[in-house]
Amino acid sequence: MSKIVAVLLICTSLCVFVNTFPQNQGTRIIGGEVAPAGQFPWQAAIYVTTADGQYFCGGALVAPDWVLTAAQCVYNAIQFTIQLGSNSLKTSDENRLIVSTSLYTVHPDYNPQTLEHDIGLIKFHMPITYTDYVQKINMANMGQIFDGIGVTASGWGQTSDDNAELTDELNFVNLVIISNTECQITYGSQVKSGMVCAVGNYNEGICLGDTGSPIIKPGIKGEPLHVGIASFMSLNGCETAEPTGYTRTDVYHPWISNLPRVTLDKKTIKNARIIGGQVASPGQFPWQVAIYKNTTDGRFFCGGAIINEQWILTAAQCVYAATQLTIQLGSNQLQGSDDGRVTITSSTYFYEPRFDPTLGVAHDIALIKIEEPLTFTDYVQPIGWAYIGRLYPGKVVTASGWGQVSDADSTLENDLSYVEMTVFDQIECQAYYGSQLEDTMICTVGTTNQGTCYGDIGGVLVTKALDWLGDFTVAVAISSWMSQNGCESSDPKGFTRIDAYISWIVNTTRDN
Repeated sequence: MSKIVAVLLICTSLCVFVNTFPQNQGTRIIGGEVAPAGQFPWQAAIYVTTADGQYFCGGALVAPDWVLTAAQCVYNAIQFTIQLGSNSLKTSDENRLIVSTSLYTVHPDYNPQTLEHDIGLIKFHMPITYTDYVQKINMANMGQIFDGIGVTASGWGQTSDDNAELTDELNFVNLVIISNTECQITYGSQVKSGMVCAVGNYNEGICLGDTGSPIIKPGIKGEPLHVGIASFMSLNGCETAEPTGYTRTDVYHPWISNLPRVTLDKKTIKNARIIGGQVASPGQFPWQVAIYKNTTDGRFFCGGAIINEQWILTAAQCVYAATQLTIQLGSNQLQGSDDGRVTITSSTYFYEPRFDPTLGVAHDIALIKIEEPLTFTDYVQPIGWAYIGRLYPGKVVTASGWGQVSDADSTLENDLSYVEMTVFDQIECQAYYGSQLEDTMICTVGTTNQGTCYGDIGGVLVTKALDWLGDFTVAVAISSWMSQNGCESSDPKGFTRIDAYISWIVNTTRDN
């Protein structure tokens, strides 16, 4: 009787499988062939980071913000980097989407020794947008998997026992489901009711590196159905003729559907500007201002927000050492004719007394006073600020600004852009920034690399609030900093919490 072995592939300290790929192999997966672009648009490549190292797995997109994979692929994970939309792990591909997250759910009864209940889910911080190359796959219900049906396995795993590297191109192979009774001839009582086995004509099947990848079958109307998750193979090797093992999807469909916040179909957001945002419509953010800061060292650009007729809220770094501030409001465009645009100047500003740019960005909040009260219009309006309790991990927030849209291009955008993100857990953010992250700061993340960039500093982060009058928009934070790895990295973006400084705002605007 053969022994089951999991098919997780470890990335060594050199991560050789990322940099070197087998060339001109006669067979793929085990006994399969190379998939054409878009054939498996749900396929996900998952790089799993744990305290022990980095591992590679496969998975399948089952919703705009969920990837279904094996429990062994998420168990004790610290971080996931997930590639969607491309059949290649290494070659440049404009269809590739890379998502970073640390959120996952593992089946509560998962047993890493026996591989029972080997199923897990990875959660994105925000939904992705479907394309021709990124699509979800529906999951099988009970009664849609039976002995003798043809299925297809896909993955980037080893193509032979002698070659420990992943293959650069996605491969697939056709298999047939066998009964658990037949599979138990090979594996004995190790095969449980939540598992299913498959065989090929010869030695076709999954290998190391294919764990978590789906097996699929055509549905009643011909649409593909996810029927199993690659879980185990024989200890005798991938190239034996022994069956390969999978976790049944249909058995766990109710568990997946009943998980909190798992919605298998939902609307997605569009991506275009800020970093991963889109162009704002006129009057959508009537509190937004553009600030040109003159100092003895040069001229700098920031964002800000109107909070009443004579005060603008921004970051301390946007006013520190300023000799003159030129402020534009009422228009979404920095240049070009616009009847709604108002331009004013000021040299009166106040920053939080504890702010010291030589020590970092702690207490990065400031107020600019306008000498003549503003006249409010449809395009010039103040925004209220949030009190304590409006911010928590997972809260959807919106940033806006004219900042850079890529690390390679340092020019500002002419059109105001915005992007939706979610508030990131403070402890998780400290894993990126350590003790630099203070209680008066918050972090946000997008699904991929969405967020603020240079030129967006000082702009406010807003969210929806609700009271007895209905819902309304409030400012909750001020754009302050981003990772040294660049705006386009998936690292969290940083903001100053407004609720930590309400007393200072009230006192400053009242006494001056």
